Amino acid sequence: EENNLFGVKCSNFNDVKKIIKLHGKGIAIVSLPRNIQGTKIRRYLKSNKIKIGLNDGGMMPTTNNNVIRKIFFKFKKAGFKKLLFLVFERIYSKILTPEYDFLITSNYEKSVIKVNIVKPKAIIETHCWDYDLSIKHKNDKSLIEKKYVVFLDQYVLKHTDLIRTHNILDISPESYYRELNQLFNHIENKLNFEVVIAPHPSADIKEYNTLFDGRRIEFGKTALLVKYCEFSLTHTSTAINLAVIYQKPILFVTNDGLTRSSLDGEIKLFSSVLGQNVINVSNNFSLPDEIKINKECYSKYKYNYIKKNDLESLSWYIFYNTYIKKFI
Repeated sequence: EENNLFGVKCSNFNDVKKIIKLHGKGIAIVSLPRNIQGTKIRRYLKSNKIKIGLNDGGMMPTTNNNVIRKIFFKFKKAGFKKLLFLVFERIYSKILTPEYDFLITSNYEKSVIKVNIVKPKAIIETHCWDYDLSIKHKNDKSLIEKKYVVFLDQYVLKHTDLIRTHNILDISPESYYRELNQLFNHIENKLNFEVVIAPHPSADIKEYNTLFDGRRIEFGKTALLVKYCEFSLTHTSTAINLAVIYQKPILFVTNDGLTRSSLDGEIKLFSSVLGQNVINVSNNFSLPDEIKINKECYSKYKYNYIKKNDLESLSWYIFYNTYIKKFI
């Protein structure tokens, strides 16, 4: 029951130990980075006979080239010493991370590649988190009466992940939003579709009203917006899964700043895997003659990253019925 959940903030490892002693009986679903601190917490959980596992519900494609590109940008932005420390952390985590007891996943083979784990004792096959949203919104009607296009915002100029990993974009906010709004104006004038913004959860909504020239912004409604849109616009976003679930075309958007960042590889990867177009709004651009899905690419993507079974229950129900009940 969501209403029975409570949160505890831990400032250091000693806080974690105290919380585990008070509330740590049973099972832990671990969502921690592969670093020294995360590894210490996993080991402490296991030493207290707590079963640990992963929910790998955010399945997305990745390539070795993309990893190499990320390493290059980390070296460029963070420097050699920082890069060496990151490598040390990965090796430390690889060697000392204890065996997981269970894995919740939509595709075990892809999870093994993504999170680099040995086969856990129990594999609970579900689907990606976004498919849960499609189940929850199965009977919900559209929020917007007229035809529209949805921009899946990623908050790229201020996203905490990009700041933390030293991947801040080499582009001014003025240029970034001016070029985006030019694209939105072009779509609205040429296709007569309203452009609606689905903001990133961490975005400043008041600020966005100004930055997007007063366009409609629907916070926390991304699944419904994608479900009924004509097509979606994005740089790269986990919400791409929703476009595949609802069989909606995606027009990938880049600019000169993005092409000089690590996100460039992600944009090219997703557009290639899904067979969708990319436009650079920093240059003279035109919309593709046709904006439609590639059925073969979408079908393959869904099987590999979203869902490869006929289960229509929410992921947590599946996890409860196939695993948790054994310990009650």
